[in-house]
Amino acid sequence: MPQTGNTGVPSGSRTTPPPPHDFASAPPRKWDDPPAEDPPSLPARPKLPLRTVLLVEKTRFPTRAGPDTHEILQLGFTGSDRHILCAVPPEPNHKPRLLTDSTAEVLVFDLPSLEEKQTKGRTRGYGLRSIGGFAVAPEPGTATVLVGYVRSEKRHNSYDAPALVETHDLLSQVRMYRDELDVCAPLACRASMKLVVGVSLRDPTRIVVLTRPGFASGSKWTIARVLAGHMARVTHLVLVPNEGVVVSADEDGWVRMTDVGDGRTLRKVQIETKVPARLMGIAADGSVVVTVWGRQVLVWKIHEEDVSTFNLDDVRPTEGWPLAISADCRLLVSRTEDGVDVVDAHTGEFLAEYRLPSHPLVTAAAFNHRGDVLAVGNFEGQVTLLDVVTANG
Repeated sequence: MPQTGNTGVPSGSRTTPPPPHDFASAPPRKWDDPPAEDPPSLPARPKLPLRTVLLVEKTRFPTRAGPDTHEILQLGFTGSDRHILCAVPPEPNHKPRLLTDSTAEVLVFDLPSLEEKQTKGRTRGYGLRSIGGFAVAPEPGTATVLVGYVRSEKRHNSYDAPALVETHDLLSQVRMYRDELDVCAPLACRASMKLVVGVSLRDPTRIVVLTRPGFASGSKWTIARVLAGHMARVTHLVLVPNEGVVVSADEDGWVRMTDVGDGRTLRKVQIETKVPARLMGIAADGSVVVTVWGRQVLVWKIHEEDVSTFNLDDVRPTEGWPLAISADCRLLVSRTEDGVDVVDAHTGEFLAEYRLPSHPLVTAAAFNHRGDVLAVGNFEGQVTLLDVVTANG
């Protein structure tokens, strides 16, 4: 069961327990006696509007030319939905790779032309490189991407060179900045790039808040605050839209909302889990946070002080492996043995599936910010774009 806590805001309860039954005053009962009274019924859970979701293939394209295949590690869309980002390992699948090596090349493709953009990055050459994944500013109409990378001749040793953080504006094809910062993925940012949060390289239980007045010559990032509320490694970070609040998840099952200005914990909730969080998303209006821990889904309706959980194995018709949450936190896409399917992220209700017969292993997925396109990546480096057609019932 989830545990909640906050600073000054009491945890809500959706039901009031019935008064205890006085068994001492009740007459002796036989095994075949009818029930003395009907058991108290719980209030019905409000039903969400019925929806119909269809997945229709739009196009399919390879991320790399040539015979070598590179697994798709991560997919994402810029805030403008005009670009799709694909993280792939620098070495092809058939070459050995250390288990601890999370280095990836980030390839950028224009939509709908699918033309690859050549964005300058790293210390020399073209292309973006990241360790632990990239972050995208979610604001509509923007195309800001943030990557963290550690320069190293041996990629498995992340402490032999300073860490680099690069920010790129894909609309203007300009690298906004490249700096040595003591942070690593996961990262989160605003499109203005005046606020960035990341995990400390020195202590992965801490979150570092970086601010910058602008991008004038000579302006530098400064550490505005270090957030030390977690006691286990932080695995996910998101910024609450239009607020100076960060939501974070760690390996011990805690989800925390923290004010980046004064560093105080605003709310927190814990789920009993044996595995770290796999996914986390926050709705555009900041009202709902959805996290996935293995097969457990935690839905946190922040303004309503309501927390609920369910197990995907209890509600799904078939086994699935969660891959991505939509931007409005209403849809959850999972890999299945036949392809991919989409369920309601709040209830687990099955909504749609797309079969991929004889298809390579699905390894990554992402919804665009409008929620009308789903990208699915596979082990051989191909990306399938699906139209998501939704109708309310």
